[in-house]
Amino acid sequence: AMGQILALLWGDQEPMLQSPLEQLGGWSREQLVDLTVEFRRQPSMSVSKEAFYQLLRFDTGKEAEDAFNLCGPKNDRVNFLSVLAPMVVTSDQQYISKASFLFSLFDLNSGGTVNRAEFFIAMRMLVVGTANFFVGAQALDPRSLEKLTDEVFTRIDDDQSGSIGLGEALAFAYRSKALMRLLLPFPPVDTRIFENLVIFGDQSTLMQTAVDRATEHETKTVVKKLSMVQTAGTRANIRKKTAARRPTTGRGGRAANVMTLAHAWVTYKFFTSLSRGQSTVPVYEIADFLRFNSNNLPKMIETACNIDMDRRGEPGFTEAKTAGVSTIHDIPQVIQTLAQLLARPETQERLDQLHGSALSLRGVFCMFWPLVHEAGIERGLGDCSRFRAREVLQDLVQGSADFDYVTGEDVDLVFSALDIDGDGTLSVEEICGYGALQSSHVKSFIQEHDANRSGRLDKGELKALILGAHGGMMSEFKGIYASRSNTVS
Repeated sequence: AMGQILALLWGDQEPMLQSPLEQLGGWSREQLVDLTVEFRRQPSMSVSKEAFYQLLRFDTGKEAEDAFNLCGPKNDRVNFLSVLAPMVVTSDQQYISKASFLFSLFDLNSGGTVNRAEFFIAMRMLVVGTANFFVGAQALDPRSLEKLTDEVFTRIDDDQSGSIGLGEALAFAYRSKALMRLLLPFPPVDTRIFENLVIFGDQSTLMQTAVDRATEHETKTVVKKLSMVQTAGTRANIRKKTAARRPTTGRGGRAANVMTLAHAWVTYKFFTSLSRGQSTVPVYEIADFLRFNSNNLPKMIETACNIDMDRRGEPGFTEAKTAGVSTIHDIPQVIQTLAQLLARPETQERLDQLHGSALSLRGVFCMFWPLVHEAGIERGLGDCSRFRAREVLQDLVQGSADFDYVTGEDVDLVFSALDIDGDGTLSVEEICGYGALQSSHVKSFIQEHDANRSGRLDKGELKALILGAHGGMMSEFKGIYASRSNTVS
């Protein structure tokens, strides 16, 4: 569906900006943030000619007027979102950084998710705006665009919650050939990778009212119309496709479309081996590694997981159990499945598309497990955060902690990863996981540091404990956790 939406934009030609709009290409992330902040102070999403000039700071009135006329003005006003979207497309950012910015831009109510109405507005502004910006580009007709947009949204919204999270959107972006075709023709200059939600700050009261009206109108017209005319058979087909991605029977490692704790742990260990403790790994390094070790991938992954099958999987099996993996017997099969997937030509092709970029842990999950749904990828990332958090706490419990330069924010990350029930405290069970640490040791540890004698550790007690220690283990955890963080302060 996404391919059909975007196919008309470029066709077989190389994208070429309309001459009067050339100065709107190649902007940096920081410049786009500043522009968006300034736009959100406007009284409406549709800006006048004067506001258009002021926001974009053209050198001459003639340049500004020519650019304004190309951006599809109606009643002498231009919807500025249809200007911002193609500016993100042509910016100097890395591919996934563009995707995270687009998501943030169309999270119109700043709720951290994009609902169906916001998604419709996003696709319309992206397609129509990009068609305005480029020579010979064409937008899909409105009815077809609406229908296909609805299909894309339903495909990503696997749990039918009515909204899409940033993580789900990024996982979709990592695998979308159509979106890559749209965003990749513009080479990045900025080498940084951003997967966080951009917080643009408060918008004007009038702008908020305009946003509310736009989303309400979208819901009452396009979304409602589609829900009425779309046949039950179409919905059923989408559900069947979703169900087909889910495993039926068999042990965890034998399916390539599941994300169990064993899958997450193997991927986490392989990623940390490739990245050498950094938050990203260059794509070319991954591609070279797979190419040079194509005949020995299972053994290389076993080595990354510290598994020696001649020693019955030790010491890796014990490390996995300590991390919270209860089904360690699945790990060898997971390794074999992953090795088979990595050896496929399709994997190399996907990596080649992002050759000049770098992959975060999320990117590795998406590239290495192409059949796992976006929601499964997010679960796997959450598991990895808990793996790392338990490694940190294991050192605390065993008295081998060595924490330098640890901040309160660092402790918050550890605490959030382990506080599964969200009650603001850590129980013996949450710290232990699935037999991750011996409960007797953890109970003694909690009793020793439980200042209020609640039988659990709260965030304040954990901070007092960790911040009173010395040494440095947190930087790697922060990089891992950042792969699934949704906001920045």
